[in-house]
Amino acid sequence: MCVFFADVLGFGRLSETLLGSAQDSLAAIANLLSREDVLGEILNRPGWVARYGLSDSLFLVSEAPEEAVAAAAEIFFNLAYVSHAGPAPVLMRGGIAKGQVAQVGPLFPESAKANLVGPAVVEAVRLEKTPLKGPRLFVASALAAEIEHGNSGLRWLLDRREAMCEILWPLPPRADQANGHLIGELCGKALALVERNAGDPEAGNHYLGYLDIAVRSLFRLLEARPEQAAAAIESSRFKERANRLEALLMSPELTLIDMIRDLAGR
Repeated sequence: MCVFFADVLGFGRLSETLLGSAQDSLAAIANLLSREDVLGEILNRPGWVARYGLSDSLFLVSEAPEEAVAAAAEIFFNLAYVSHAGPAPVLMRGGIAKGQVAQVGPLFPESAKANLVGPAVVEAVRLEKTPLKGPRLFVASALAAEIEHGNSGLRWLLDRREAMCEILWPLPPRADQANGHLIGELCGKALALVERNAGDPEAGNHYLGYLDIAVRSLFRLLEARPEQAAAAIESSRFKERANRLEALLMSPELTLIDMIRDLAGR
């Protein structure tokens, strides 16, 4: 079986300081997963054989790994697209693994129908805890290799960084589905969030991670569909934002360099 695990970035912080914001985040996810339209059909496709939710955590189980990866990417994209337009953006982070899974009885029958155990569950959760910051969607190495050798077209979403592999979820499951204007609109919303929040002492690194994902997704689109990449770059106003985004990345390093030089000169 394939297990997709995700939770809301910064949910603990929201719960400690702004209970209403935490409730809004869960409401946004619940609304997305229950929509009765084309989007709802995508997110609630029959391929999910089981769904579990606890606090800000989500477990979805599928017998079709490639379909699960595509659906997980679409969940990330659509949640970002819907929530980033409002005052309380929701960022998710997750992992997808394949392996043995067992559904067992719940610990408390009055509040749940079943529980989920197995190596795939453990690995999916472990992937989500990877040190890389940002709203990332990680894939287990064995599952990534299966996708790379398959014929689903999902290979173009895979991005390897040393031993880690993640999904460039701002892109659609297949390159021929790419809509540059739509991708650019989402990236524009993401970059606006980065500009506003990258300096936050607690959440800033997650937003810089978001910048990393958006930039690498646009580069991947440029490699596969140059004309759609041009539309995405224009729609996101990337060129207008480039200097400000570069400054966000350079400022901490330049400050540290100045401090090192100051100490060395004393």
